[in-house]
Amino acid sequence: MFNSSTRMASLVLAFGIFFAFSCSTTETTVTNQQNSSPVQSYDQQLQELNYRIAESPGQGELYIKKAKILSEYSATFSNPAQRLPLYRNLKDLSLSDQGNLPEIEAIIKSAWNKEHSSGLRELQEQTETNLQEHPSIIAHFDNAITLIPDSLQTYFLKATTLYRTGNLHDAIGTLETAKNFTAENHSEIDEKIAYLNLESGNVQEAISMYNQLAETYPDVEHYQNGLINALIINEQHEDAITMLRELSETYPVRFFYRESLATETYFLVKKESESLLQSDPDQTNISENLDRIISYLDESHELFNSLSSQIPVHEEGTLRIAAFYKNSAILLGTLTDELPLKQDEQEMLEDRYINFLEHSLPLWERLTEMNPDNMDYILNLQEVYRTLGMDEEADAIERSITF
Repeated sequence: MFNSSTRMASLVLAFGIFFAFSCSTTETTVTNQQNSSPVQSYDQQLQELNYRIAESPGQGELYIKKAKILSEYSATFSNPAQRLPLYRNLKDLSLSDQGNLPEIEAIIKSAWNKEHSSGLRELQEQTETNLQEHPSIIAHFDNAITLIPDSLQTYFLKATTLYRTGNLHDAIGTLETAKNFTAENHSEIDEKIAYLNLESGNVQEAISMYNQLAETYPDVEHYQNGLINALIINEQHEDAITMLRELSETYPVRFFYRESLATETYFLVKKESESLLQSDPDQTNISENLDRIISYLDESHELFNSLSSQIPVHEEGTLRIAAFYKNSAILLGTLTDELPLKQDEQEMLEDRYINFLEHSLPLWERLTEMNPDNMDYILNLQEVYRTLGMDEEADAIERSITF
C-alpha cells in the first residue's frame, strides 16, 4: 500500500467583500484654497476673533468668520496631519451655542469632503504591496472623522487602509469606535470586525460574532458562510458539517455547499483516523470508530459522485475529487496496517481501499489530459497505476518521463 498523499485544501466559502473602496462615492473634491497671508496673520485673526466672541457671544457672524478663517488656515498645510488641531477647533465651534449655523455646517461639510475624497483617492492609487503613503491616507480620514464623527464610510475606509497595511488591531479599534457614533443597525460593522478577528487569529471571537449575526439574521446567507469558514479554520469540522448539510438542503442547486460538505467530511475522517491510530486499542471501541469513519467516507463519496454527474467539473474540482479518493485510500490502508482488526473489518477496509483507488484513476487520467505538463498529475497517475497492478501503464509513464 502506498503512503504518499496529495494535498487537499479546505474550501473557503464566499461571504461578502468586506473592505472594498472602489465603489465608494464622494462629492466633488474641493480644491485647496490658496492664501497669500502669512501663517502669523491667521493666528492674529483668530486671537482677535476669540476676544470679540468673548465680548459679544451672541453674534453669529463672528462664529461664521472664525469658521472661514480656520478653514483657510488649514488649507495652508500640505501635510494633512497638521490640519487636525484646526479641524478640532472648527468642530468645537460648530458645537457651541451660536455655532450651529448653516454657513458653518457648509464649511465643515466642504472640509470633510476634501479630506475624505483625498484619502480615498490616495488609497485607490496605492497597490496592495505599496502603501508608503498610508500615514497620509490615515491622516486624511482622521481629519474627516474629526469633522463629521458619524460618517460610517470614512471609518470603513480608514479600517480598510489599516487592514491593507497589516494593522488589524487598529482596524478593529476603528470599527469599534464607529459603533459608538451610530444608532443604526451595527450588523455591517460587526461583520467586518468578525472578519478582522478571523484574519488576526482571534478565531473564537470571530466564531462568537458570526454566530450571533447568523442567529439574529438567519436569512443573510453570507453571515452563515462566515461562521462556517471560522469553524473550518478552528477545525470544528462537525459543527461546520452540520451547517453545510442544512445549507445543502436549503439551497440544493448551490453545488459549492455540497462540495464543501464533502471536503469537510474528509477532513473530519482524517482527524478521527489520526485520533484512532494514536489511542490505546485496549481501551478503544475500534469497530464503533471504524463504522463512524466509513460512514463519513461513504457520504463524501456519494456527494462527489453526485456532483460529478450533475455539473461539469473544472480542473480544480477534478483535482479535489481525485485527491479525496487517493488520500482516503491512504487513510484506509494505514488503518488496515496499524489497527488490530477482525477479519471482516480488514477485508472491508481493503475492498474500499481498492475501490477508492479505482475511482481516482479516471480522474488522474483526465487531469493529465487537461494539463499534460503537470508532473504532479503524471506521478500521481503512475502511482495509482502501480498500486492497482497496472504495471504496463506505469512503465509507459516512467519511460515517457525518462526520455
